Amino acid sequence: MYTTLISAQELLALRDSGAPLMVFDCTFELMNPAAGEEHYRQSHIPGAVYAHRTTR
Repeated sequence: MYTTLISAQELLALRDSGAPLMVFDCTFELMNPAAGEEHYRQSHIPGAVYAHRTTR
């Protein structure tokens, strides 16, 4: 299930207003940890950065 913190329309309005903002793509699949970054590489909101947790 996907949830959205703000709508696409709200994001567009923020971007158009010139307000400082950062967009993070935190896509992740527990059964396939590499899938999130692959989804990001295939398609993401322009300017979004991929956020992930690395294991040590």
